Amino acid sequence: MLHTQEDLDMFQEALDIKDPWFVSYKEFNKEQEQLHIYLNFKRGAKFTCPHCGAAHNPVHDIVDKDRTWRHLNFFQYETIIHARLPRIICNSCHKIRSVHV
Repeated sequence: MLHTQEDLDMFQEALDIKDPWFVSYKEFNKEQEQLHIYLNFKRGAKFTCPHCGAAHNPVHDIVDKDRTWRHLNFFQYETIIHARLPRIICNSCHKIRSVHV
């Protein structure tokens, strides 16, 4: 199945996904009545520390390569969000923290 950028942009807008995150892929299974939406973040992205709020922290590592969340249905289809979950090392509080998606 082809994924046009227009399709991915529509899901990104509908889900209110903010930079540096973006919808990278979608998979629709009509038989299982499921929609899978995959998020990724831009290479070199900087994140805000979820603990102290300091901005511009680089990615330290990936704590989970396929974190999933159940989202509200898109129409009658069960929707699952997938994302690699990065951790940052905060330049301010010097803690390693998982970022908020």
